Amino acid sequence: AGAVVLRPGRPPAPVADTGPPLVETALPTPQPSTRGCRPGQAFPARTASVTRLDPSGRLVWSRALPVTEDDQGQLQPLVAGDLALVLSGGRLHALDRVTGRDRWTAGAAGAPYGLWLSGSTVVVLLDQVSDHARVVGFDAATGERRWTHRTGGSGLLGEQLPTGDGGLVLLRTDRVQVLDTGTGRLRWTALGGGPFAAVTGDLLLQATGGRLVARALSDGRQAWQTGPLGSDVAVTVAEGVAVVTPTAVGPAVVPLQHAFDVATGAPAWTSPVPRTAAVVASGQGVLLFAEESVGDASLWAVDARTGRARWHVADAPVVQPALVQGDVVVLAEGYGPQARTARRSLAAGALLGSTPLPYERPTYALGRDAYLVQSAAGATGAATVTVRTTATGALRWTARVRHAEAPPRVLAGGSVLLHGASPHVGCPL
Repeated sequence: AGAVVLRPGRPPAPVADTGPPLVETALPTPQPSTRGCRPGQAFPARTASVTRLDPSGRLVWSRALPVTEDDQGQLQPLVAGDLALVLSGGRLHALDRVTGRDRWTAGAAGAPYGLWLSGSTVVVLLDQVSDHARVVGFDAATGERRWTHRTGGSGLLGEQLPTGDGGLVLLRTDRVQVLDTGTGRLRWTALGGGPFAAVTGDLLLQATGGRLVARALSDGRQAWQTGPLGSDVAVTVAEGVAVVTPTAVGPAVVPLQHAFDVATGAPAWTSPVPRTAAVVASGQGVLLFAEESVGDASLWAVDARTGRARWHVADAPVVQPALVQGDVVVLAEGYGPQARTARRSLAAGALLGSTPLPYERPTYALGRDAYLVQSAAGATGAATVTVRTTATGALRWTARVRHAEAPPRVLAGGSVLLHGASPHVGCPL
């Protein structure tokens, strides 16, 4: 476990980038998969792509990508200098940011779970939930494999967290570790596992054993810890406080929202938000909590300094992380036919306007005054990308692309990189 492989072999040869922007509108059809099917049956073939749109939604370039059964098309593309980087088909692809043409590719076989840029290293997490989970570092300029870290054991939990100093937090069932992404070696290991943690400044805040524990990112030394919080908890850092929310449910659980000072661990407030709720957005000193229950959902705005509720909206099921821009909150509310993008006043919660959604989809910031919503492509259809002005809800542009499942990458100047893969479809019954 933790072995570092420093024999990368010959780096891939760079590909000369010549010619105009490349547009592949007709995606090649891979062979259907027959794994797990009865004789004569097969999974429908899948496709994947990455596309760049300009600030007005016009197509700049589009590239077909290979796709495997492991691909979910959910990892956000990266930008490193003049390169666009995307993980698909068991390979890491580096494309020219201007033309979409190949610069290099490198093997990265396995189920993709994470893709980050740390300095000059592209960090890929593969097969997280397995006994062969590994983190791999590639040279961003050439695609050369710099190192491989094998986690050992049964893999990792939750979402791994990049730090601001070239580290990557690894969460395991019985311990927490920080990996140096420059060398592929572990900086430190501490006992106490769990899937919930947050990075803030030079501290790692970890929810473990029913407590919140703060450790220095540099060496793992404990800075502070809370007393017992009564149940398994999750942690969110926002607006200068660490909010701890129960993850257990049931009549014996008192679902209180606890907040602690990030620097010292001193209790800041306790807010009795009913049932189990989660922080879905924050801004201007306000925390937005959303109820997770489908049948009886609510939305609360809580003062981050005092824990007091500023307003409450009943029957507002928020199904995705929300977005705060200025004095407006943009949320995906409702399920199925009732799904909509709602714009609410941050000050009072009043509904300013809404737009129907084909199904529940998250919202993403596009600059400081606009938001973007994607509808994923079906097995044979196209995805739709829509941009609206936050203050008024006015439509700026809409575009159809082959895939748009991953969070978009917004480039300087307002152009957008979109990536995704067609969904898995089972064999006919």
